[in-house]
Amino acid sequence: MVDQLNQINRVWTALARRAERVPDEERLHSAFVEADCFSAACGRETGVIFGRRGAGKTHTLLEMARRAREDDGIAVFVDMRALGSNAGIYDNPQTPFASRASRLLVDLVETIHEHLFQMAVAEGPDGLSDNLHRLGPALDLLGEAATQIRVTGTLTVNHGASAKVASTTSRKAAARLARRGLQVDAELGSGTQRDAGVSVEVSRQGTEEFYLHMGQMERAVRHVCRALGGRELWLLLDEWSEGVPLELQPVLADLLRRSFLRSAGVTIKVMAIEHRSQFRKRTASGGYVGLELGADTAETVVLDASLTIGEDSGRACEFLRSMLGEHFLQVARELGQGPVDLTGAQVIAASFQPKAFETLVLASEGNPRDAMNLVSKAARSARGNPVSERDVLLAARDYFWNTKHKNIEGERATEKLFRRLITLSLERRRRTFLVDRLDEQRGLYNRLYDQRLIHLIRSGIRITAGSGVYDGYAVDFGSYADRVLTGTLRWTNDGWANPRSFFVDDLDPHWREGVVGRRISLGI
Repeated sequence: MVDQLNQINRVWTALARRAERVPDEERLHSAFVEADCFSAACGRETGVIFGRRGAGKTHTLLEMARRAREDDGIAVFVDMRALGSNAGIYDNPQTPFASRASRLLVDLVETIHEHLFQMAVAEGPDGLSDNLHRLGPALDLLGEAATQIRVTGTLTVNHGASAKVASTTSRKAAARLARRGLQVDAELGSGTQRDAGVSVEVSRQGTEEFYLHMGQMERAVRHVCRALGGRELWLLLDEWSEGVPLELQPVLADLLRRSFLRSAGVTIKVMAIEHRSQFRKRTASGGYVGLELGADTAETVVLDASLTIGEDSGRACEFLRSMLGEHFLQVARELGQGPVDLTGAQVIAASFQPKAFETLVLASEGNPRDAMNLVSKAARSARGNPVSERDVLLAARDYFWNTKHKNIEGERATEKLFRRLITLSLERRRRTFLVDRLDEQRGLYNRLYDQRLIHLIRSGIRITAGSGVYDGYAVDFGSYADRVLTGTLRWTNDGWANPRSFFVDDLDPHWREGVVGRRISLGI
């Protein structure tokens, strides 16, 4: 029995935490577990899927690609972090906005072109070599159209009480695509520029007015779609928020809307982080540049919707039991050790002592990546024994302070805000709190959320006796794990996921105690 548990725990420590680092597509497919929202996310309409870090966005998109191919579709998967050959060019403040935007658009079209060309010359069921006589000329037209993409415009910059205007009449970026290679040329027009000595550290407040010149792009995309012979083209864009600077996102979204979305037979799926995404930007004339969610796209889908730990953690528990069990079985088969003839649920039952798995789910806050990290650490601690609740609490404590909290150390304002939240929750004996959506420190809250130090329970909370709108958060379980271990705190669900808790009388002291003050002195 001890030998079997040793084998089981060794398998847990070998889990892969990131889908893009698993080279075996079949293993990813076998380990995939559908969340409640998956069927809505993979419909044929273009859509945006939001999820926090570690929610399984990449794994979900890779499964979409597989299913599209099984349905005789053409799947083009693009990691937006790897777009372009010049790292950092898109968010370099010393490079003019129009030049960065033009190069970004050209690089995306080039990447799509390259994917389709490789399929056109490939043999096998996923290849398009049978259509090469039609697809080749269409791809040449797409490559030529890429050289005609232009972004031109002006940027208004405010610094203190004075305003400085930098305007450029033309910015050009061109790419020449050929069967045997790609050459990208960037040409900056001389133009007219005033106040050329503006510092790159100046605060950009004002508005950006720009124009996207598409040339023959829409026509070229239609030719490509016809050359595919009726097969659906799926453009799957991963890491949108990580790979594309915020100010360039509406421009890229506009390229997609005005070219690919206008062609029948094209479906686009974008994986993004909600608070770090900007798909639409209003223009001075009242129109917009980019994608209007819900109008140009289907209804947005949130991967975290069924995984957030609220009043009832049952759905998150069921999902993580299946997900972890399937990942375990795939690794066990690959390593040739551990029980491979069990179901995922039986693996969990054999690996954990009573209540230990439920504690793991709570400690992970329903986040798949955190759950995998925690089970790996807890299994190392358990060695030849089933994972106990103490093993989980130790893992949660160490993972929080040695990994997650490390990512904000040295950021004094962020650290100070987090300490304030810890103090507030300990004083109230509740780990949940409300943040006004107009709070000037929203950027710091988003930073804590990105590092999974706090977790969004529900957004858009309105109070019956007031006009304020709040977001409800919870401080990460790991920050309290040491207190639970020593018995100074006892974990209970405080009921904040119950809608009645959000629609209470304005004079209710419990509600007032949960609001974080908007004028906290954070220091420098």
